[in-house]
Amino acid sequence: LGASLCTLGEVTGRIELLAEGVSLLADVVERFPMEHSPLDWARQRQSLAIGLQALGEACDSDEAYAQAEHMLEEAWQVVAGAATSLRATIASNRAACVARRAERQGDLKALTRAEKAFKAELSTTKPNTDPVTWAVLQVNLARVYEAQAGLEGGFAAREAAVYAYETALDVFSERGMRTLSASAAAGLERVRAAA
Repeated sequence: LGASLCTLGEVTGRIELLAEGVSLLADVVERFPMEHSPLDWARQRQSLAIGLQALGEACDSDEAYAQAEHMLEEAWQVVAGAATSLRATIASNRAACVARRAERQGDLKALTRAEKAFKAELSTTKPNTDPVTWAVLQVNLARVYEAQAGLEGGFAAREAAVYAYETALDVFSERGMRTLSASAAAGLERVRAAA
């Protein structure tokens, strides 16, 4: 219910729905002990972080982004060594949160931290054994490069974004993943248009 309210609030632009969804998610997170089920605990923190990011965007609140980043960091500590798709999802959301927060603040150092986080996750994800996760991480790394290019106006960051989007697009296209292909293609078009 909390996640649905957050999504509805984000889609409709109704801040009161976002706030209610975040409140419900925060209540669950506070009452759910990690010892009960660590992966569910991490998943709940990720849901709350996504709601907080949407609230931060709607209200122009860095505090909400800071809380979201903290939640994702806690979730990452639990899943970092786990062989689960949740690990890649949380890593991706964590770095995307850091990137968006840094972009909003014009903080190149934070973008560099996000880039390092994605590269660390990429180093443990092999394109031959888990190509889709690898490609999703490439898309998120491309978003970091896009933000860097937007702040610095640098050619190298744009080229890195193009390369990351192109490699991800190849993987998604080969597997007939239309939605992910469209996302990578849109990012590629955005970078090329900005150049």
